[in-house]
Amino acid sequence: MASLRHPWVHLVSRELSTLAWLRALRHLDLKVIGIHEVFACYTESSRCNLLDCRTLRIAIR
Repeated sequence: MASLRHPWVHLVSRELSTLAWLRALRHLDLKVIGIHEVFACYTESSRCNLLDCRTLRIAIR
């Protein structure tokens, strides 16, 4: 029963070394352009969709 509660305990060193390359990717921000689920919501509709979905402009420095 303990193996179901803590599956990461049974990792051996060779399994951990295959995941070591992920540490180099932790500082990358891959969300340059993203679409959120809801940007704006208008309660009164004037013959259009109530939810306005657009991409955000992000300034890259």
